[in-house]
Amino acid sequence: MRIVLIDSGFGGMNIASGLYETIKDRTDAEIIFVNGLPHEKYGYNSINKTQDKVNILNYLLLNVDGKLAPDLTVIACNTLSVLLNKTDIIKNIRHKIVDIIQFGTHYVYERYKSDSDCLLAVMGSNTTIESDVHRRYFLRYSNIFKDIITVSATELIGSVEKNVSGKKTNELIRKYIKTVGNYLSPNKERFTKIILILACTHFPYATNIFKKALEKIHFPYDFVNPNGFMTDYLSKQILQKENYNRGNVSFRIISKTVIEKDMQDSIGRLIEKTSPELKRALRNYEYAPDLFSPEKYII
Repeated sequence: MRIVLIDSGFGGMNIASGLYETIKDRTDAEIIFVNGLPHEKYGYNSINKTQDKVNILNYLLLNVDGKLAPDLTVIACNTLSVLLNKTDIIKNIRHKIVDIIQFGTHYVYERYKSDSDCLLAVMGSNTTIESDVHRRYFLRYSNIFKDIITVSATELIGSVEKNVSGKKTNELIRKYIKTVGNYLSPNKERFTKIILILACTHFPYATNIFKKALEKIHFPYDFVNPNGFMTDYLSKQILQKENYNRGNVSFRIISKTVIEKDMQDSIGRLIEKTSPELKRALRNYEYAPDLFSPEKYII
């Protein structure tokens, strides 16, 4: 079985490493992580027009499907997930694609459906927040999620990739959590707790920093990591389907853009505790500049 995980950067390596470690001694599979960053000089969140982002993702998916022929495609990125249903190719690959938005919406609902009067805070990239997909979904459950606030935290993505424990990362997280605290402060009597959804696959790398910032609000909170939900789901699905010889799982990383050594070092530090083998795979990534050509789709 060939599983391709696609991300606009490297947040999804969190999911890939968890998946690899869970299934590596239990089945046969090939896992390929595709860094879908369109260009060294820009990413999806710096592209102004939504249709341009959709066109680029559509072409990326078209090439991944044609060149890699995955049995399962995993969109391990919230930014790309909110664009997915607007692509032309989705109608042809829907039967073999899983995206993380469902784990930040339906799975969260299932977890908290017995609760009431929660303040729901959703933190993600500007593309994710501007799509309004999370807020619109949870508005249906106003008895559980009494108020919903969204926080655009695009700047944090690059900061986490460069230095998850650095001063800038700490400052940004404190700033974003302060936004939640400021909303809560005059309304504490209305809520039973805060539920924070990390709607970006990069953010769980900074779990401890988020927890420290939340603790300073001095109010009950829950911390939601959709990456974990997705990893558990994928592991169960793959292990249920596979009946091959056990313990032969390979891992490759393919990138259209050059992954500089300092980025390899930074991402390597983020994943080495979960999977040293994936850190080595990052060192030996496959540079594929012809994977897709987004420039022709920028209007």
